[in-house]
Amino acid sequence: MRVRITDLHRQLKGQGLSSTVIYVTHDQTEAMTMGDRICVMQTGRIMQVATPKELYNSPRNLFVAGFIGSPEMNLVDVGIEGGDFVIGNQRLKLGRDLEERLFAKPADAILGIRPQHLALISEADGPALSRAG
Repeated sequence: MRVRITDLHRQLKGQGLSSTVIYVTHDQTEAMTMGDRICVMQTGRIMQVATPKELYNSPRNLFVAGFIGSPEMNLVDVGIEGGDFVIGNQRLKLGRDLEERLFAKPADAILGIRPQHLALISEADGPALSRAG
């Protein structure tokens, strides 16, 4: 049925006809593959309405960040000191782009990390952490 609904919607758009399809699902993979725009809700409240790409790359709040993606984003409490993330007794250098975005922000933050965006590098290769594209 999902395939048929998706095909019908594409067919109508291809004919230049205006069509709106509202499909309710609890399956985020289904929503991300079928939807042009997705409304993420929590306990009856709208958390974010956006394209699948926007939800994945720019979640508006912690609920959306932790909900969208498989595996979901890991959320870690961090401190920000002198251009570094401080996690426990470990320090991670911020890349220049992250440092600029976090300038003048609170001393504590929550770092969201998608496992597929992590890579091991040597100290000689550059900053230990930078914003993934």
